[in-house]
Amino acid sequence: MLVSEAVSNEDFDSFNEAVQEKKYSFRTISDIKKEIQSLDLSTSLLWGKSLIQGNTIQAAIGGVLLSISNTWETEPEFLVEQINLLASSEGWQKREIAIELLKQGLMYSKTQFIPLLKKLTVSTSIYKRRVAITTAKEVAMLKPKYKSLKLEVLALMIPFLYENDSFVTRATVDTFANGFVKYCPAEVFQLLNKLIPSIAHDKHKILLLRMISTKISSEHLFQVLDIIMKFIDDEDMSVFFARQSALRILAKDYPKQIGAWLEHNLHIEAIVDHWAELDLAGLIPNVCS
Repeated sequence: MLVSEAVSNEDFDSFNEAVQEKKYSFRTISDIKKEIQSLDLSTSLLWGKSLIQGNTIQAAIGGVLLSISNTWETEPEFLVEQINLLASSEGWQKREIAIELLKQGLMYSKTQFIPLLKKLTVSTSIYKRRVAITTAKEVAMLKPKYKSLKLEVLALMIPFLYENDSFVTRATVDTFANGFVKYCPAEVFQLLNKLIPSIAHDKHKILLLRMISTKISSEHLFQVLDIIMKFIDDEDMSVFFARQSALRILAKDYPKQIGAWLEHNLHIEAIVDHWAELDLAGLIPNVCS
């Protein structure tokens, strides 16, 4: 039986069988999502609770059904439990389901799901921590009306500034560079400036520098430069290259401002090296000529 027929007849067994025959893909999920919109809330909840615990495609469709049935309001404890299980999966597809469900839970029932986000943030599981930091990016990208939620979630992400696992740090860089720095720059820079004195290890300095190595508005340009300057005396070559990478990205958008900033600080030995590299690359005007 086809998915559409099973939905029309409200025949779960046939629906489940039809779903299992399909391969996981975003297009498949999107197509099935259109077909299950006609189900009533109680049926969506019942089917969703059965499917969410299945294989990847079943769990994906189960997640859609639980979203349709507003499970974060009707059965938040069940949803918290399922998100926690999905977040521990080695398969990225199931973790993506956890991220989407957690984002929706934070949007529509914050008091029920903030504790879960906190728990995932400090989990010993790299998969759960990655779900937490990636969910934070999804929240950062929400519309401005969710500003208070964004800032609450941002505050919970502080432990990731001291993350050591590369699988998680890659997501951390993405969440800040393409999430919070882009959509909440003033609050991010205020937070980072408070925390910089506690960032002692070179790998964490590099992580922070990578987080701010992104396109920014001119309004916040010198806030980024101030952060770079706070690490200017670090002689570790990895930190040097992280500073250089950040400056190269900034120079592509603001060559005159970066050139002038470097010229102003040429009395600092490390700045001379940064200026020389950017000048050689033709990224800044030769202000000393």
